[in-house]
Amino acid sequence: MDEVMKRFLAFSSLYMQLWGVVSVCAQSAGELRIKPAIGVVVRGEEGGVYQLQTSSMPEDSDSWKLVEGLSPIKLEADQTERTIFLEAVGPVGILRSVRIEFENPHEVMVPAGHFVRGQKSGNADERPEKMVFVDSFNMDETEVTWKCWRTVQVWAEKNGYDFDLDADKQTQGNDHPVTGVSWYDAVKWSNARSEMSGLTPVYFTDFAHTTIYKEGRMSLRLAHVDWDGSGYRLPTEAEWERACRGSIDGQFYPWPSLGGSFKDHIVGADANYEGSGDAFDNGTTPVKYFQKDIHAGKLTNGEEAPEDEEAPEMDGMEMQPASDSENYLFPDRGNDFGLYDMAGNVYEWCWDRYSSAFYENDLSNRSNTQGPDSLEFSNRVLRGGSFLSSRVDLRCAARNRGKASLRSDQIGFRCVRNNN
Repeated sequence: MDEVMKRFLAFSSLYMQLWGVVSVCAQSAGELRIKPAIGVVVRGEEGGVYQLQTSSMPEDSDSWKLVEGLSPIKLEADQTERTIFLEAVGPVGILRSVRIEFENPHEVMVPAGHFVRGQKSGNADERPEKMVFVDSFNMDETEVTWKCWRTVQVWAEKNGYDFDLDADKQTQGNDHPVTGVSWYDAVKWSNARSEMSGLTPVYFTDFAHTTIYKEGRMSLRLAHVDWDGSGYRLPTEAEWERACRGSIDGQFYPWPSLGGSFKDHIVGADANYEGSGDAFDNGTTPVKYFQKDIHAGKLTNGEEAPEDEEAPEMDGMEMQPASDSENYLFPDRGNDFGLYDMAGNVYEWCWDRYSSAFYENDLSNRSNTQGPDSLEFSNRVLRGGSFLSSRVDLRCAARNRGKASLRSDQIGFRCVRNNN
């Protein structure tokens, strides 16, 4: 037994930067089996997310590898250290913790509540209107940007994820919405973002929720999702429309737009759509572009505006000076929840399978409805319209769809997570 203990102590001494404890398994007469359970104290800054790395040659910076099978460790807002337990399977070398430097996009809390879904004067798949309830959730303030996508993608591909999108081929600026993302990519990326943020992923390859969805193309069903999980996911179609409408039912668009025709409530200064006339026409604008006022060629963030924005000629609207000076005002088109780009710029993936007749189904007005689950509905819902959409397709109620494998420069996404 002494020799066994010597061997184990030699093994555990490799964990020089941390500390460990030993658990002794059940034993029969004349036999002692020791199973090390390494208690690891991760110390860091409050709210930080850390990964464990291992190396047998710590002086070689290229030798450090991630500890396989271990998700990032998140310290809560009031924590500077946290203890986790690892089941050691053999000498792995020296351990160290490394902070993941990732700043999540700003999120907006969408309050729980009922809203009127659909539009009785809209397309057939938007009818009938129904009162629907959704719980509170957090949603990204804007669409996911190229910068954010790339940050998560680099980490994810080192941790077993694969994507169809090659971000090295991006042509837009880092503050534009990522495009060319399939539904599969958006789901897997959401899982990776969850892990980077120290949250539990919600998409799995099995109904028992034991294997995180990281690879390939899988037609996930409702049971593949941990709907009570803490991680990021695509919004359901009901959540998306609730968020888009804000607190006022019956609006055509995310801004004040009650009564009359939808055409009465949208001009080129409101959103990026086909022929809107903004400086990025026929392409994406930076996210939150329609928050900014334009004053004599200056944006409110101090950056130089393109020359053709100094006296803009926007679709359907003759811009008037705000005062005697040559200053032109664009309205702030965030809705009253504080969300931007819900109309135009790029279409956004939702979780739901698309059925043109779903609103006629009683399931459609259940609380927190998640759409149909039958494999016969293979297309996934797209919402919001794009820079090549007509104004009617930017309405809060307007529905579209695409194959889950579809990749287009008109399609992006944003994430939500449960408010718990």
